[in-house]
Amino acid sequence: MKYHKAIISKLVLIMAISFLNSPAQCEKKTAGKVLPAYLQNPMANPIDNPDLPNVLIIGDSISIGYTLQVRKLLEGKANVFRPEVNCEHSEFGVKNIKKWIGNKKWDVIHFNFGIWDTHYMYNGKMVLEKDLPNINIKEVKFRHTTDEYINNLKKILATLKKTGAKLIWTTTTPFIYYDEPTKKLLLKNNEEAVKLMKNKNVQIDDLYNCALPNLKKWLSNDGCHFTELGYEQLGKQVASMIKSSLTSCSTNYSVLYSDYQVVQRDSDSNGTCRALLDKSWKGNDEVKITVKKKNGKVVLKQIVKPENENNVLIQNIPVGGPYKIIISTPNKKLKKTYKNILVGDIWILAGQSNMQGVAKPKGKYPFSKYVNMLSLVEKWEPATIPLHRIENSELPIFVDLYHKYITDEEAKSVLELTKFDNYWGVCAGRFFADELYKKTSVPVGLIPCAWGGTTLEQWNPENYYKGKPSLYGIMMQKVKKAGGRVKGMLWYQGESDALVADEKIPASYKKRFKKFVSAVHKDIGNIPVITVQLGRTLEASPEIARYWQMVQENQRLVAEESDDVFMVPAFDYDLNDPIHISYQAQKKLAHRLARIALPLVNSGLPSDKGIRLKSVKYKKPNIIAVTYEGVKGKLQSKGRPYGFELRINNGKTPVEKIYRIEFSKDDPQTILLYSLYDFPKNSQLVYGPGANSYVNIVDSDNMSIPVFGPLKIESETHIKKRHGLH
Repeated sequence: MKYHKAIISKLVLIMAISFLNSPAQCEKKTAGKVLPAYLQNPMANPIDNPDLPNVLIIGDSISIGYTLQVRKLLEGKANVFRPEVNCEHSEFGVKNIKKWIGNKKWDVIHFNFGIWDTHYMYNGKMVLEKDLPNINIKEVKFRHTTDEYINNLKKILATLKKTGAKLIWTTTTPFIYYDEPTKKLLLKNNEEAVKLMKNKNVQIDDLYNCALPNLKKWLSNDGCHFTELGYEQLGKQVASMIKSSLTSCSTNYSVLYSDYQVVQRDSDSNGTCRALLDKSWKGNDEVKITVKKKNGKVVLKQIVKPENENNVLIQNIPVGGPYKIIISTPNKKLKKTYKNILVGDIWILAGQSNMQGVAKPKGKYPFSKYVNMLSLVEKWEPATIPLHRIENSELPIFVDLYHKYITDEEAKSVLELTKFDNYWGVCAGRFFADELYKKTSVPVGLIPCAWGGTTLEQWNPENYYKGKPSLYGIMMQKVKKAGGRVKGMLWYQGESDALVADEKIPASYKKRFKKFVSAVHKDIGNIPVITVQLGRTLEASPEIARYWQMVQENQRLVAEESDDVFMVPAFDYDLNDPIHISYQAQKKLAHRLARIALPLVNSGLPSDKGIRLKSVKYKKPNIIAVTYEGVKGKLQSKGRPYGFELRINNGKTPVEKIYRIEFSKDDPQTILLYSLYDFPKNSQLVYGPGANSYVNIVDSDNMSIPVFGPLKIESETHIKKRHGLH
């Protein structure tokens, strides 16, 4: 192995830099309020709140760097602790892991060792630049070989497993200033550690590949640690993984009762479910579990003891399927079989008609053995279109909303209509599920519960809490039927809150929807809610158009202000009728929804909240710069970019001042708006004015920029002073 003084010097520089000099360690304050110590100093642990789950982060200075961001994002959701030291290398971890764990009951432990294991060592000490003239370079070696590293991890893992906590291993992040042998060692260590963790059913948080494509923006000048932005992004990834694990820590497991059932996978990518045993099984101390693929290959064999007289827990079913699950006594005198069982992710489909599906299909959509649904008759079955068969439902709220408006004969007529391929009932749900499976190989279960024409008030959780029939109650009933755990929710609703006579309804949409999301998180867990910003409508007077935009802006703000709420636009899509998006639009919408969902189901991908508005500022008195974040590739349009409108009089009066819209050559996330003269004072800007305007700006992945406004633009006086124009 060949070593060079310059390279070793840089390695020493990386490892010797004090983490306390990292930008992320600067004391942070909010306006007029000093943050508590544990949100300023990663080594200052929080006061233990007994009502919250406990999370432990173990790692070196990289983990110290993102600890504050994780605590911020999990504030009020978990107590986030870490050892009050840099946890250094794997051998140091073996010696101290029991001390770090202590006697506390941990729900989730997120851990890593790696960078320190790649240090160069000489006579048991890390090589420092001042030592170079006095050492034999040929005797310099790595702190640990890969075999030593993995053996240490095995010892650490054995101790962590005894805690009963959900374990998350994170890969070691990349650094720039290293020679080829060090690079190879880091990659090999990551590769072997991932194999070990997968073999031990430990979830992987792949921070290496999360950071790798973003090193230019995220990595600090020392080439090892990260900038404040870098730690912020790593912290988001870590917090997301921990939240997912906290949700799956629930003991609510699916109870097998039907063929085609989907079992929500655990955070470690295996599934757990229960099987009920009737009285005839009483007295059997052992039960045999066999899980087979369709081709007969056995993927799991277990001999388990019933937890009590009437149920048995089936653990570690691999993600995938369809499976045949056979439950029998060892002598096979008693036997139960469930067919076409999937282990994957379950998504709720909720909202009103654009989620229920009104688009007309084009031909018969193919069956998929990897996508099933819990139908409105509470039966698991293949997810064939239409997904929402409300006319079949006997659930009280649907009977009240649907059957009371039509005669029995009309109901029979609608029922017959569903037998034909041209039934109007296509929503984005099935396309969304197909894309997720194609890109992740994780099967999908859908829980359709949307109903056309419903208002947000009709989804109010309060009726459910009072024991009254409600849409929220039906949704919860179906979630419980599915085992109480789901991966997330797709929500498309708001039209009925804009088509009203009372301005208070659209104006309060943000507050009311946040209340709805809080109830979902309370009753189901901190699942992601991916919303759709309202599309177009022709059914709008000038007043209704204003209300329409109010709802759109409130939808945008909820996603901007909430960690677990995401939003995709639909305003640029074609319509099937005056208010519902078309079949092709539903397919395109599914791609946008899947783009947001992919990082939530694949931990190796960086989080994606879609395109978000960052700022609307004057570049000059006659040039407005509209800047976004979350753009993939660059902003673009077919034909000239279109959709912005300038307004005065508190956003009420449009004025024709913008003569050119162009994409910035300096920043692919910025759009420039030009006026011949200075823009009027107190101007406001809108994108997608009214309820039926034309917009056409998307990124390279065809994600539209969101509708917004009216929004105030930065003060002209401030700009003029900055440019010396006053």
